[in-house]
Amino acid sequence: MAQTRAEFSRARIVVVDDTPENLHVLSSMLTERGYDVRGVTSGLFALQAVKAAPPDLILLDIHMPDMDGYDVCMALKADPQTYRIPVVFISALNEVIDKVKAFSVGGVDYITKPFHLEEVLVRVENQLSLLNMRRQLEQQNAQLQQEIQERKRAEATLKEMLELREDLSRMIVHDLRNPLTTILLYSDFLLRRGELQDRARQSAEVIQSTAQQLEAMINDLLVMAKMESGKLILSCTEVDLNYLVMEVVEHLRAIADQKQIQLIAQLPDQKQSVSIDANLFRRVLDNLISNAIKFSPANRSVIVEVAYPTIAATNSRCKQAKISVIDQGLGITEDLQQQIFEKFTIGDLVKGVPQLGLGLAFCKMVVEVHGGSICIEPNQPQGSIFILEV
Repeated sequence: MAQTRAEFSRARIVVVDDTPENLHVLSSMLTERGYDVRGVTSGLFALQAVKAAPPDLILLDIHMPDMDGYDVCMALKADPQTYRIPVVFISALNEVIDKVKAFSVGGVDYITKPFHLEEVLVRVENQLSLLNMRRQLEQQNAQLQQEIQERKRAEATLKEMLELREDLSRMIVHDLRNPLTTILLYSDFLLRRGELQDRARQSAEVIQSTAQQLEAMINDLLVMAKMESGKLILSCTEVDLNYLVMEVVEHLRAIADQKQIQLIAQLPDQKQSVSIDANLFRRVLDNLISNAIKFSPANRSVIVEVAYPTIAATNSRCKQAKISVIDQGLGITEDLQQQIFEKFTIGDLVKGVPQLGLGLAFCKMVVEVHGGSICIEPNQPQGSIFILEV
């Protein structure tokens, strides 16, 4: 946007010319236009005036008795306090070599005498406009540098907090493992004893199952803390996804049978390897399928479907595989769908049964750290579909 002369009013200008008439004409003209003008008649006086009160612009004659304009400009450019002040030469010298020398010593413009007043004004305004833009840019850069430093400090603080949380998670895990291991050992010991009555055996099985769930949650908590602090190192290998899914399905089949739920794996005929951390993905699948079984009524089915979308050779960002876990449970409300993947989400996934946990948040973090995505859709007429793409 063009700037008006009024915007430069009160800009400080030093005019240097050993001819009093020229000095008077220039000073009067610039003063009338609202500029704060100081006139000096020699190069030495010019250096003293500029150092005493640095101006915004200098108009500098070349031919002067004690010190010519070239030497004055070089002295100004050699001084850290004055080197950035723009210098416009005004001289009767009209040869190209004179103009080249003026620019080589640090001048920003050159006006030839006899000058036209309007030309001088326009050139002065141009230089002040450039000066103003430079100052604005410097101010913006300084502000940007400040924001960068603040962001670095915030990132450092966040890193410290994440490391502290990881350390805290590690300590909590360590403190919980010992009593949990004792519970698992004694529950296993009780179940191996043949003389337990049915009710006592059922109680021991509940204790063991609950302890195993707690152990899984502890492991998930530790992995999530490492992921959030950026310290988790994935052990990715080429994995046969059909085999991995079938392995988890067979592992959970007894639990599904106990609830009278038909657990079905729908796998494509073709096999395809996917580069993933098999241990982490096994836990993701275990979480998703276990939830589907847990929240499905008896005499229903849970389907685990694997598909390999067609991948365009030129599109390396396409997902290689899609896994859908389809249940026929009561479904998940639309409001809860927006927050179900957050840590420690509380919601009534099953009517009258509030749920609090890490499982789905763990699944989301693992899938995303692999560059994949996970979402939930309603299953018509009833239930939910968890869709994992990687």
